[in-house]
Amino acid sequence: MAAIRFPASAVPLLPLCKGHGENYIFRTYADMIVFLVSFGFHRHNVEGAPLRERFTYVDAPNPIPFDVFENRGAVSVFLMIALASDGTIAKAEDESGLILLIERLADLGATVLLKQKHSDVSWTEMLCTELCANHADQTKI
Repeated sequence: MAAIRFPASAVPLLPLCKGHGENYIFRTYADMIVFLVSFGFHRHNVEGAPLRERFTYVDAPNPIPFDVFENRGAVSVFLMIALASDGTIAKAEDESGLILLIERLADLGATVLLKQKHSDVSWTEMLCTELCANHADQTKI
């Protein structure tokens, strides 16, 4: 069964998941991976941040079965990201290629977030600032 491995770069972010701290943001590891993939995709495609060819994975948390993402409705997000990443349907149709892309984007998302985190700012504040900063001009209230 296909599974998405947890990048070692995301381990310092585990306190953001339920069960690892009181002030969690993500209910599951899968939710955090979906966020990291989306954030990594934005940084890679919009800002040109490079994806690493080689990085390490951890055994705990365990790899997340692909079915978990299907049940959470995240596979459609992954497929759109794969289509947008190279402009062809090839990555979206190749399950192992899709999973590798997802793992690489999650690694990038975690790496960028950790570089931007300042010790005196809460994760919630930092994520809200990061997500809103790029869209301030587009939001009209």
